Parts: sequence; structure tokens; C-alpha cells
Amino acid sequence: MGRSNTNLPVHQETPRHRGKPVSQKPPQRSEPPRPTPPQSPPSWLERLGWITFDPDDSADERLRKSMLLFTAALTNVAAAVWLAIYWAFGVRLPATLPLGYQVASAALLIYFLRSRNFRVYRALQLGLFYR
Repeated sequence: MGRSNTNLPVHQETPRHRGKPVSQKPPQRSEPPRPTPPQSPPSWLERLGWITFDPDDSADERLRKSMLLFTAALTNVAAAVWLAIYWAFGVRLPATLPLGYQVASAALLIYFLRSRNFRVYRALQLGLFYR
């Protein structure tokens, strides 16, 4: 108990000029506010991302969704090229296969965007890939 506490702060007198306290800090220059860049409307890819991903999706789930959608989109492009080549050569009946795939894939995409049920979309879309 005979121990003295030497870590107590020492009260220092604030410098005064004509009875008013004098600031110790130099006055700060205030910078004019920076103009914010104009907000551009979101691109169609950003809007598709907002529709496709749920806020509580993990990074792994977002990767799965984006890879399946990307694969489906590339397959639809390949089907369109196939369809165009067959139609250019006048072969109409075999062109119905890629056309049917495109219609089914577009219907599945609309289903997914409305229901947000990725499990069903994934199963059906992968079933289209293997048929």
C-alpha cells in the first residue's frame, strides 16, 4: 500500500491569449469536396448477376452458377452456328435438333430466373447436355 502511482496525468495549463484559450494545433485547410463521378446505369451483365445470384450465396455457389450459365450460353452459340450451317446447306430436318436444344435451354433459363431453384435448373440443363 505504500506504493505511489507516478503514471497519473499531470494537469497542464492551456495557453491563453487575452483570456481566450489558444489552440495548440495549426488550423487545418479544408479541401473542397471532390466531385463524384456520374453514376452510369448498370450493364446488362451486372443486372444478370443481380438476378442470378442470391445475396447469401457463397463464393463457391456463385462460381458453380456462373460456370453452368456460361457453359449453357456457349453451347447455345454453338447450336446457333450449327443451325445456321444446316440451314445454309438446305438441310432442314436435322436442323431441328439444335433448334430444339435452344428452345429447351431458353425455357430452362427463364424457369431458373423466375424460380431461383438452381438444383432443378442444374439437373435439367446437364440432362440437355448429355442427350
